[in-house]
Amino acid sequence: MKGEMMKTTTPIELDLLLSMSLTRDRVRIAVEDKKSSVQFLKLEIGAAEFTAALSGLACRPCSGSVVGSHHLVKLGKQHECTSFRFAIDSVEDIGVAKSKALRLCPDGWEPDLHFADQTSFGQDDDGHWAQTIIRRWVAVEAAKEKP
Repeated sequence: MKGEMMKTTTPIELDLLLSMSLTRDRVRIAVEDKKSSVQFLKLEIGAAEFTAALSGLACRPCSGSVVGSHHLVKLGKQHECTSFRFAIDSVEDIGVAKSKALRLCPDGWEPDLHFADQTSFGQDDDGHWAQTIIRRWVAVEAAKEKP
């Protein structure tokens, strides 16, 4: 590829949230995209190196990890969520609820599969039901269309 220009990508502009926790000898930093609610980067740096970085020394050594790299495609997109209720045969069958949530969830949405709070299961005149939160991440300019 000699002589060819390298392809460049347009940077994604992100509004980020930064969280730091301090101990006597370490600083832990987490970075989250505000729109998508995805925490995607965790860093850990020694206190002495952190102090050096704050004083203007560049390229201080630290360790880090990209968290849930499969979520990186969600960065910069708007996080939307809504409640999703569906019929089940018997109350509080978590295995059945998980499989039905995955099967019945509208296209483009992802169901939470925890089913661990007081509103996860219930019964009304129509029978037993399970309920969870479904989520999606859409381009900011896309219209909000909830199922």
